Amino acid sequence: MHSKIYNCQNCHQNFQIEPEDFTFYDKIKVPPPTWCFDCRLQRRFANRNERALYKNKCGLCGLSVVSMCAPDSGFISYCQKCWYSDGWDAINYGVDYNFSKPFFQQFFELQRKIPRINFYGTNNQNSDYANNSWNSKNIYLSISALDSEDIMYSRAVDKSINCIDCLHLTNSELCYECIDVDKGYKSTELIESRNCIDSQFLFDSANCTNCFMSSNLRNKEYIIKNKQYTKEIYQQEIKKFDIGSEALFSKLKNQFVEIAKKSLHKYANIIKANNCTGDAISNSRNIKNSFYVFDSEDSKNCLRGHHLKDVYDANNLVHSEIVYEGNNVGFGGYNLKFITNVVTNVSSIEYSDSCHSSSNLFACIGLRNKQYCILNKQY
Repeated sequence: MHSKIYNCQNCHQNFQIEPEDFTFYDKIKVPPPTWCFDCRLQRRFANRNERALYKNKCGLCGLSVVSMCAPDSGFISYCQKCWYSDGWDAINYGVDYNFSKPFFQQFFELQRKIPRINFYGTNNQNSDYANNSWNSKNIYLSISALDSEDIMYSRAVDKSINCIDCLHLTNSELCYECIDVDKGYKSTELIESRNCIDSQFLFDSANCTNCFMSSNLRNKEYIIKNKQYTKEIYQQEIKKFDIGSEALFSKLKNQFVEIAKKSLHKYANIIKANNCTGDAISNSRNIKNSFYVFDSEDSKNCLRGHHLKDVYDANNLVHSEIVYEGNNVGFGGYNLKFITNVVTNVSSIEYSDSCHSSSNLFACIGLRNKQYCILNKQY
């Protein structure tokens, strides 16, 4: 089969579908997409509320909660304790499929009836202001924290401790204002760096210790502004930079911006990967047009994923296989299509929302530990 050009039904721009894409669509038994990649991505973004938070009341226990649902949204919002409790069951909202009405109209009507959880995520402690976070503790005003602890004002932080104001951070501790960093320790203002310790203001650096205001370093120690010092002189010079001073810190940040602009920039941050395109990809193979994907293979058009296989057009996934058009999926997902917020040992689910530990569902919302349901009705 050859590549084909299609016209997007949304933006009316032409887009191309490759032969390997048709192979995937045949495998999962869906027709080729009618929207281009950009429009499909925007549609998934619109389905994930990260930052719009509201004071609301739990519709079951009546306690005040912070919620993704505004009080006037028309949705009923439950706190996490109530939503996961036995005090209600989404199966009781089940309806018969009406062949005389459009499918999406019926699906939308069901969505409006079923209570929504105030925040997505499970196994979190002391994290009342943490959205889309999992297995974490002491997370405050942060989004998408995974297996982390003591995180504030950050997004996309995995397996990290005691970090503030960070973006896309993994396996790190005691970091401040770091972006795209792996294995950072006791460091400030690192960008696109890894394995750096006791360092500040580094761009595209790796395996560095006690380095300051530099870029493109590899396996270095005691560096200031890309100049080598002895340990003794470095310790003397670094005392001149009081980054605890807000005025001086602001000046140093401006200097760092200029240094980063003039530095060498890699075409993409792809490490230990084979046949991959996109950015921020590591330990993977056959990953196409994807970003922030790790330990994965044979996937395309993905954003932020860990341990994926045969996944197309999906955002925010962990341990998932054979997924198409998904958002917030993981922890044992298999054979999923057109789904959102479907997690924890789920399989063979289509057009569903907020279902957990279930299989063989179609157009269902809020179900837990269920099988063979359509529009939340048990069959």
